[in-house]
Amino acid sequence: MSACSTPDLPRKLWERANTMNGSKSPVIGRTKSTPTPTASFSVNGMPMEAVDYEKLKQDILDEMKKELSKLKEELIDAIREELAKSSSA
Repeated sequence: MSACSTPDLPRKLWERANTMNGSKSPVIGRTKSTPTPTASFSVNGMPMEAVDYEKLKQDILDEMKKELSKLKEELIDAIREELAKSSSA
């Protein structure tokens, strides 16, 4: 017989705190993340990491603008082709 099936058996304090209706709590294996200290380098008053993230964000935005511009041109060309087909038919 297991300890979970017999509620009459005394349980250890940590088992009692970590069980609910005989099943283990999903939080048992989780560890709390603690922020790691970062270097205090700064560029123009901003932390170095923030500058890197800003540059990355700007690069992504620039790339997205290029891709959207390409997509817009492709859509315009496709619409022009369809209009040319329908007007010639």
